[in-house]
Amino acid sequence: MNNIIYALKNLFRNFLNWHGRLSKEGYLWTWAGILAVNASLLFLRKTILFSVLFSINCYNEHISKIITYGISIWNLVIFFPVMFATMRRYHDSGKAGWNVILVNGLSLVLIVLGLLIGSFIVIGFIFGGGYMVTASTDVTMSGFLGLTALSVFLLLAGVGLALLNIKYILQESDPMENVYGKPTPFMPD
Repeated sequence: MNNIIYALKNLFRNFLNWHGRLSKEGYLWTWAGILAVNASLLFLRKTILFSVLFSINCYNEHISKIITYGISIWNLVIFFPVMFATMRRYHDSGKAGWNVILVNGLSLVLIVLGLLIGSFIVIGFIFGGGYMVTASTDVTMSGFLGLTALSVFLLLAGVGLALLNIKYILQESDPMENVYGKPTPFMPD
C-alpha cells in the first residue's frame, strides 16, 4: 500500500514535469494506484446503487450521476500527469518523450478509424442487401471487401502501435546516466 501511495504522490508532485526519468517499477506502481482508485470508485458506485435499489426508497439516480461524474473528473485530472509520467518512462529507457504522443495518438486514430469504417461496412452490408449475392452485386461486394481489408489493416496497425508502446514502457531502465538525466530509483518512504 505504501508503494501505491508513494507512486501517486510522485505522480501529482510531477504534475506537469516531462523532464527527467521514471523507473519501470515507479511507473507500474503508479498504474496500480490509478487502477485501485478507479476500482474503488466503481465499487462504491455499485454498492450505493445496490443498497439504494433494494431499500425501501426508490432508485435515486442522482447518486449514480454524482459518482459517475466523480470517476470522469478523476480520469480527466490524471490525464496529463500520466502522459508526462509516460514521457519520463520513455526517457528512462533512452527514448524521446514525444514518441508517447506520436505512438499513442496514432494508435488511437488508427483504431478509431478502423472501427468506424468497419461499422459502416456492417451497416451497409446489412441494409444494402449484401447478403444476397447475385451477378449485379459483384461490384458492390468487391467494394465491401476492399473496405473490409482497409478496416482490418487500420485496426492491426493501431494494435501494433499500442503493443509497441507497451514494449517501450516495459523496457529495462538505462542503468547509466543518459541524455535525460541520472536514473531515479523507486524508493517509497
